[in-house]
Amino acid sequence: MTVHVRYKLPDDNASVTFNTTLKNEMNSFENAAIGVRFAAAVAQYAMLLRNSKYKGTSTLQKVIATAENAKGNNENGCRKAFVQMVEATVGLVKEYLLFS
Repeated sequence: MTVHVRYKLPDDNASVTFNTTLKNEMNSFENAAIGVRFAAAVAQYAMLLRNSKYKGTSTLQKVIATAENAKGNNENGCRKAFVQMVEATVGLVKEYLLFS
């Protein structure tokens, strides 16, 4: 498949055009780029928070596992902070279930 992209930056008058060819290759999720896997964890978390009909079999534990495996070198700490936030969510859910 060939994708044709044309865009213009907000303050520019000229547009930029480029084409790229995508191959029909199937890769496993484990072989996906770290950024893609981490973004998937964030998307899973959002779907769980919204109780989305698209959440499938996602769980907070799966979000944590996916994010942990996709932290990379985590130089600025944002990915680690995300994992900590999801872990805190697990604690809140457990506490809510105890008192509801």
